[in-house]
Amino acid sequence: MLLELNNVEVVYSDVILVLKGVSLQVDSGQIVALLGANGAGKTTTLKAISGLLRSEDGRITSGGIQFQGATIHTEEPQNLVRKGLVQVVEGRKILPHMTVEQNLLVGSKVLKSRAERQQMLEKVYGYFPKLVNMRTRVSG
Repeated sequence: MLLELNNVEVVYSDVILVLKGVSLQVDSGQIVALLGANGAGKTTTLKAISGLLRSEDGRITSGGIQFQGATIHTEEPQNLVRKGLVQVVEGRKILPHMTVEQNLLVGSKVLKSRAERQQMLEKVYGYFPKLVNMRTRVSG
């Protein structure tokens, strides 16, 4: 199992119950959609997975989250990124005065070494080969 949520409950400001009993499983290679009405908890679920709840005074009060078999709901977001778990938030802009590669490198600042950053770039270029030819273009 790549990602598993088991009966997750999330509370904001120690008062507002936003998620109750959310469970899901994602196997390696599987594509999963999280659907629901406005206010149903889709974004909160993703923030719980990626460790971003604390930035908004939220916390997981029950249940657990595992990524690649390891418990992650107590991990810091930067440690999750190092493990390969990232959240790409919709509507975020690029840095228009920087090159494509510089924009990619901004996201690699949590990586400790130049070799790790180079590996990350190669991985991204493997996913999106057209970026290789555009890497020196100014993004904006």
